[in-house]
Amino acid sequence: MNLYFANALGKHGANSMTISDEFKAQLTQRMIPFWSSLADTQHGGFTGEHDGVKPHPTADKGSIYHARILWFFSSCAAETPEPGERERLLKNAAHAYEFIKRVFIDEKAGGVYWTADYTGKPLDTDKHVYALAFTLYGLSAYYRAAKNPEVLALARAVFTDMETHYRTPQGYIEQCDANFTPQVNKKLSESLFTPKTMNSMLHVMEAYTEFFNAAGEGKEALGYIYGLILDHVLCDEKGRMDLFFDDTFRPQSDEKSYGHDIEASWLLTEAARALGRLPTDQPRFLRLLDTTLAEGFDGTALANEHKNGVRDTDRIWWVQAEAVVGLVNGYELTGSADYLKHARAVWEYTKANLIGEKEWFWGKTITGKPFDKPFAGMWKCPYHNGRMFLEVIKRHVDF
Repeated sequence: MNLYFANALGKHGANSMTISDEFKAQLTQRMIPFWSSLADTQHGGFTGEHDGVKPHPTADKGSIYHARILWFFSSCAAETPEPGERERLLKNAAHAYEFIKRVFIDEKAGGVYWTADYTGKPLDTDKHVYALAFTLYGLSAYYRAAKNPEVLALARAVFTDMETHYRTPQGYIEQCDANFTPQVNKKLSESLFTPKTMNSMLHVMEAYTEFFNAAGEGKEALGYIYGLILDHVLCDEKGRMDLFFDDTFRPQSDEKSYGHDIEASWLLTEAARALGRLPTDQPRFLRLLDTTLAEGFDGTALANEHKNGVRDTDRIWWVQAEAVVGLVNGYELTGSADYLKHARAVWEYTKANLIGEKEWFWGKTITGKPFDKPFAGMWKCPYHNGRMFLEVIKRHVDF
């Protein structure tokens, strides 16, 4: 597909545009220019925060943030055959790559640091498997787009670090210090600290899927993490992904994350397809999707989560993006037009409420009050929404 074309809105008119046309316009006229503008030409990498009005050039910079930016520009470049535009996208990808390689990769011991200051000085040198996973994810996408053997070598090194320092017969250790000594796992939760989390396992699987699809390597490890998720994380009885676990995979919480569940429904599909297990395991993914819709979707948007017996109805940007992809994936698996009807509803809500002039808002309450959170930051980058656009375009599904 070609992401670039002469002003989609002017060429086709709003009423005659396909969803692919509309999504290409969103990418080329909003997201790509906004994120390109955050390239830090003085210190390297990308400016760590933008409040929606102006960038904050002295904000700290995160490894996950940069890995996701690397993934975004690489994935856009891979889908752009026009040489000039492709080179501009690859230039941004290279800018992210060089900063990751210089700042976040520990050349001596291996692994990936968590954060650095705006100049590139490492701050938090903990090495969480989540950060390694997203670094592998970004490197795999960059290799797929640029075919640079140096990038593949670094991807292999990160993959080897994950398998050497984090993998055990009981799953993956999540948080280590700079010397790979295990620590209390506090990076992915503000209150409940457990040795294992769904969030890390899901994104290790995602990274291994990307690595396998890009390089044809790591299939055994992909099968291992995929099996762990199906055996211990995906709860068929409740139609959800359990979130927090002790060392023996006993669930430690009754929380439900609607965004992660619908994201998992299609990421598991991708992993199963890579492993040749899709026909066998597909019903479990559809149950996860359908239960999420039944409990969290109100016909307009997907709720955030269910915690302490209460459904959080906030409309978070990434949850809506994952909902669209999950619903399109459900349609592809079943042919049911209801999924596309719901995808259209979520997109219409998102378009009307969550998309700013430059980027998406963090979210809004069900009554329409916006969150006072940045447009760009440690956990706000062109990953969920950029991926939504790219996934729907490449699937050639209109709704």
